[in-house]
Amino acid sequence: MALTPVVLDISHHQELESDAFAKMRDAGIQGVIHKASEGTGYVDKTYAARRKDCEAAGVMWGAYHFARGGSPEAQVEHFLRCAKPDDSTLLALDWEDKAMSAAGARRFLNALMAKTGRRPDQVWIYTGHVGKELITSDADKAYFAQFPLWLCQYTTKAKPTLPKAWDKYGLWQYSDKGHFAGIKRGGSVDLNVFGGKNLKAEWAAGPKPVAVTVAKPEPEAPKVTPADLVPVSRKATTINRAKNAAHTIWVSLTLGSILEYVGVAKQTADQVSLFIHEHAVVILITAAIIGVLLAKYVMSLMADDVNEGRAVPSGGLPAQ
Repeated sequence: MALTPVVLDISHHQELESDAFAKMRDAGIQGVIHKASEGTGYVDKTYAARRKDCEAAGVMWGAYHFARGGSPEAQVEHFLRCAKPDDSTLLALDWEDKAMSAAGARRFLNALMAKTGRRPDQVWIYTGHVGKELITSDADKAYFAQFPLWLCQYTTKAKPTLPKAWDKYGLWQYSDKGHFAGIKRGGSVDLNVFGGKNLKAEWAAGPKPVAVTVAKPEPEAPKVTPADLVPVSRKATTINRAKNAAHTIWVSLTLGSILEYVGVAKQTADQVSLFIHEHAVVILITAAIIGVLLAKYVMSLMADDVNEGRAVPSGGLPAQ
């Protein structure tokens, strides 16, 4: 079986030659995935320096976390502290220890996506026998199928056997006994072939889309038709006119100013003004009644004066 590796995965176990990544690149390697962390405490101390050299050589960089038992969320926090990924960094869960259950792997992946903002198709799962044994329920199959598979299976067959959640692999680690340019003589390295269409496009998250806030258009005011018009009675119209007239008289007479002038607080004056406006009709009717009564009273006084004048003889008052 002749397979051509395009990706190497390494850790501190591999000793590298000088200019190792440039040599890998020249031999056809497009990407390197390096161990960054394990469990909740282990750190691969060769990760940071090798990352700089790899990126300087123009080779794509990736990071994997070797999962153990314990809190999946705590492992995600530890992984991200060690890996310090950017948008071009491949991120992978290395799931080959049964101490992490299927439920634990789901928690790890959910936490990793929540922390990084990546979609399922932007986070890789490295697994082999563990995935085949622990992914059994339909719900788990549907969940893990969302993620690209980095399969671990060493075989001489032309096609590997996949865990039931997947019908294809993205990467296939077909050998852990490889010898490759950049690795010091005597050392072996894991070899991987790519099963997709465009490794660079499928490698990592890529640039995040810029969030654009689109303002919602203001709803148009409904058009008013003759059928929508509500007829207003003459009584209501008359009352409204009376209210407006009373308020106008109040303002024109500046009674509010007079009240303020004589020491009434502005708030009290405003309350009086509001009362007059709201009870304009009653006030007008009351004023009209008072006016009529006053007019009748004046007319009665005038009538009394006339009657008293008629009672006096033309020659004046009688002598006493």
